[in-house]
Amino acid sequence: MYKPYVLAFIITAVMLCGGYIPIVSGYNNVDITMINSLFLYGLSASIIGAILYVLRTGFLTPLYRGLATISSAFLPKSRALQEEEKRAAHTASVVWKHVTFQKLGAYFLGAGTGIVTVSISMQLYYF
Repeated sequence: MYKPYVLAFIITAVMLCGGYIPIVSGYNNVDITMINSLFLYGLSASIIGAILYVLRTGFLTPLYRGLATISSAFLPKSRALQEEEKRAAHTASVVWKHVTFQKLGAYFLGAGTGIVTVSISMQLYYF
């Protein structure tokens, strides 16, 4: 998980410092609204990454099982549908989904940390 996280952090920081900020600000003029919006975007990306990480760890699994139990009391499933769900639970798509969520979570956390770091450093440098 550390490799995509570090990669996203470095790419985000380099792109913001080397490309986006000088183009938008005109090399001399830095606006506080730009710094605040960067912080907001970084915080949002970090929150999305944290949500993906919590979902991947299985912390909310008891809640999902409880909701499934409650829904099965009101909406019964046929045996064919239950067998199909058991068969689909052991396919390659489950592994693909797990790996994709893991990488997306790392990328969102890395990018969010990079953006927040750049915005805080700009805040300290310019103001």
